Amino acid sequence: MQTLVDLCAGLAANQSPCAEVSDSQCQQLLAVGVPALREFPTAHPEAYQRLLWALVQTLNSEEVSVKRKTNALLFLMKAALEAPSSRSVMLTALKGLSSSWEQVLTDREAGRAEFGASLGRLHEYMLVLLCRVSDYELSAAQLLEFASGKLGFALELLSLVIKVPSYEEELRLNCAQLLLGFTRPATYFEGRDGSGSTQDFSEKVNFVVQQCSRLNLLPTVVDALSPALGRALNPATHGAVQAFLGFLLNTYAFSTTGSTAFRQSLLVSTQAVQRLLLPYIGMCLAASGDSPKLEDVALRGAQRCLSALCLASFRMGSHGATLRALNTVTAHVLQPARLPLLRAHPSVLAQLLQFNANMDSLAGEQELASPSGKPPPSSTLPEPCTSASLVGAVAQTISALSQSEVLQVFELLGKTGAAPVAHDTASYQIISNLCLQTIEKKRDSSESPLSGGNSAQLLEDLAVALDQQLQALETGKEELELIKAALAGSVGSAGECASPS
Repeated sequence: MQTLVDLCAGLAANQSPCAEVSDSQCQQLLAVGVPALREFPTAHPEAYQRLLWALVQTLNSEEVSVKRKTNALLFLMKAALEAPSSRSVMLTALKGLSSSWEQVLTDREAGRAEFGASLGRLHEYMLVLLCRVSDYELSAAQLLEFASGKLGFALELLSLVIKVPSYEEELRLNCAQLLLGFTRPATYFEGRDGSGSTQDFSEKVNFVVQQCSRLNLLPTVVDALSPALGRALNPATHGAVQAFLGFLLNTYAFSTTGSTAFRQSLLVSTQAVQRLLLPYIGMCLAASGDSPKLEDVALRGAQRCLSALCLASFRMGSHGATLRALNTVTAHVLQPARLPLLRAHPSVLAQLLQFNANMDSLAGEQELASPSGKPPPSSTLPEPCTSASLVGAVAQTISALSQSEVLQVFELLGKTGAAPVAHDTASYQIISNLCLQTIEKKRDSSESPLSGGNSAQLLEDLAVALDQQLQALETGKEELELIKAALAGSVGSAGECASPS
């Protein structure tokens, strides 16, 4: 701490209101240890304010080299990280940054745009500093303002910061929150009367979609967030993951071009499902413990996660095979012990069934065509992921619900919310028929849905109905193949007739 005291005494001896920190003093500041850095602002508040002012003047000065400015910024970053109690004092000091400092940043942006010069790291360091002094609550509108209103540049800076593994987790989580802000109208149109803003907003989101591809942003965010799921969830982690899920859903909902490619990239170009969505929903549902209800934050997380899974699995063809092999969450959630949870939150059950409908996971393994066109044997799937196992689990869960509960799930199943649902898959028809048959059989029954005899008989009836549905499905597929073959033959014959002799 003595180094800081001596430095501040030297600054105090300089009576100039524009006192700067010299190169050697910057080097001494960067060498100060963490304990001293944490204690100094509280032990010597006036000296600390004087030091901050000198550092701000160093950034403002037109005579100071970029290297010295960079070192001054590095110290401010370090102090904001290690002395969180003094962040408000630093934020007040940073308000003294002048147009001269802004011009330094602007000149570097112009140099890169016009001559391909390196941007350097001043922008990156400044963004990190702003996140820290705002206690990791920097908004997307503030970031956009820092980036001179350039959306592409703001997303580029976000990408630069979030991919640095040495930055603290809170910073990366703040970046996920910032990403969500770029899919909200208030970021761009705050204070406007709203006229014409719908089209303008869609154009902004379309541009975000383009930049996500250019910057490879989605895999970067997944890499940044997934380590936080290796330990118990806390409010910050919930907030960041849910912000990213909200970003995915908002981007799909509000974009008018590129939304299909964006949706498909979740499964094809990232490991978002494997490393983020499936682990997170498992942790959300496990958070209830012995309670039959989820807390609001966990329920919101499970619902958003299931919506994102529906988004990632919608009409993905052979790529759906990847999800089928990972779909252990369905069997886990449909265990009898989880029935009270599903009764308390029917939307979770409905969304889980929609996810399976999108994957067509109940219609047999023959639908899992590999890229070579050959369907893999069912033995390649874990037993809980096979169609037979899933059909049994779904039937058992639905049969255990009351008539009104099944009706509620059936109504929710048919609704398309934040993510698309494939109503034309065989699995969707199987699930729908299971619900309708269960409602019909329970209509005139006054027995408890948990009655052993009633449930056993109902399951037997549902098993017979399912066999009939599957047989009809197989017959339909055979007829379709015959039609395809006939059409192919007709086309071949037509081609031969049209050929010159």
